[in-house]
Amino acid sequence: MGDESLKRVGSYPWPRSIYGKFLREIWPLGVKVVGFDIMFLDPSTQVEDQSLIDTVREAGAKVVLGGPVQSDTEEWKLKTQWTFGFPFEKLNKVAKSFGLVTQAFIDKDGSVRLVPFLMGRSGDPQLQDTWLTDPERQATFGCKVLSVFEGKSPDEYPKALGANQIRLN
Repeated sequence: MGDESLKRVGSYPWPRSIYGKFLREIWPLGVKVVGFDIMFLDPSTQVEDQSLIDTVREAGAKVVLGGPVQSDTEEWKLKTQWTFGFPFEKLNKVAKSFGLVTQAFIDKDGSVRLVPFLMGRSGDPQLQDTWLTDPERQATFGCKVLSVFEGKSPDEYPKALGANQIRLN
């Protein structure tokens, strides 16, 4: 969302029908996947929500919705339980693709250099391999968008690289 978008659509938050209109206009251009790291956690108006629900249903897996991760402690390195936030119920029921929007590993200087592919609900983040077998694991947002684009399972990336994280440049 940039200045031009704000001029054309107005101030944020935008009506949810705007996202539906956007999606309907870009699919004919050959777009393979769209990821929304906007948290549609709560419902808005019935008309606006239904517009988004219909568009996400029509798009199937090509629309990746994001949700937050919350922890039972302030220190990521000490966390043992995570709660995943999902889109509001009616949207979540039709969504085929979902990814966690998280900065799980924040270095002491505040930078994010490592990003996990998958996160589980429990376990030591220093021993992320436990997340690979967690039946409630979820792909992180970037991993899910990439997996839809490439037509792969998110589980394939940690297997291929031998680690459940990737270093960012």
